[in-house]
This record gives sequence, C-alpha cells and structure tokens, in this order.
Amino acid sequence: MDEQALISEIKETVEACPGVSRLVSPLMPGRSVKLSKNGGTTGADVYIKAAYGENIPKLSWTVQERIIETIEKNGGRAAGINIHVQGVER
Repeated sequence: MDEQALISEIKETVEACPGVSRLVSPLMPGRSVKLSKNGGTTGADVYIKAAYGENIPKLSWTVQERIIETIEKNGGRAAGINIHVQGVER
C-alpha cells in the first residue's frame, strides 16, 4: 500500500474512535498524520483534539492500538506510534 493510501486509512480509523473530536494540523494544513519509515517499520505522529470529558491517556492508548492494527493489517510493522493531543473540545 502506498503512503498516501495508508495515511487516508489511518485518518479514517482515528476519526472513527469514540472520544476523538477531530484531527488537527498544528504545523502544516493537511498534516494531521505524519508517517515515517525506518528499517522495515512504520511510525506515525497523529495530532488530535479530544472530546470534553474523555480520559486522555485511555483515549490515546485506544487510538494508538487502532493505528497499529491498521498498519499491520496492511502488511507493515508498526513502531513509534505517537498520539499528540492538542486540546479538548466540547
């Protein structure tokens, strides 16, 4: 799977997670998911806003697990999946 297709699938996966208000792009528009490849593994930095009242550590863990599943489902090995919570929204 090419990188853009994987990014799109990761975005869909993250947006479907209960408790994620939305994906955000803190540095560059459209860059809420950044992939990195290193020695046969795929890493990701994902920027989100959490819904008000969510347990942020639990939400981050859930999002991280779902991204790992998505990468592995597409034949990759996941390593270094970082979830950056950029704030909370009502």
